[in-house]
Amino acid sequence: MPPANEARTKRRVIWLSQLALAAAAIAAPPSLPENLALKARATADSEYSGQCLAMFVVDGPIPAAGSHADPGKAWCVKGATHRNGATLKLE
Repeated sequence: MPPANEARTKRRVIWLSQLALAAAAIAAPPSLPENLALKARATADSEYSGQCLAMFVVDGPIPAAGSHADPGKAWCVKGATHRNGATLKLE
């Protein structure tokens, strides 16, 4: 192989290697920190019902907004007794 072709081949190999490394870096998902909330104990000074407990804040699933799929999946307060808010504790 003539020297010019050999040099061109080396440049192509280097360029393809760099492209492969860049693609691998883009494709690799970032590692997320551990979700400590999943290990927490949640308590609240108000819970709307037995299907709207504070423990549902840290169980992982999040119902879609406006889906009305909250029972057993979300925490709600009793509006009649806690109109100005409620206290949620994670321990």
